[in-house]
Amino acid sequence: MDIALLVKFLAPCLPFLLNVGKKVVEGASQKVGEDVWNKAKAIWTKLYPKVEFPSEFLNSYLEDIKKNKSASGKKAWKLLNDNRFKK
Repeated sequence: MDIALLVKFLAPCLPFLLNVGKKVVEGASQKVGEDVWNKAKAIWTKLYPKVEFPSEFLNSYLEDIKKNKSASGKKAWKLLNDNRFKK
């Protein structure tokens, strides 16, 4: 799937996808439509685990992340050095 198209599709839903709660879901389906909301949730469910930055490294120095050899440390370092989003 084209990344630009994916971003364009998910952008209106992101505030709702990041703060999922019962009232948020109701607001999302009203704002973007139930079909769009359901498709966005399905895409987000597959995408989010691959792009979620490990929370234990949110306040860490880059050097500490680079030295960490755990699976979450490797994921954090990989996300920080992912060239897909560089301009």
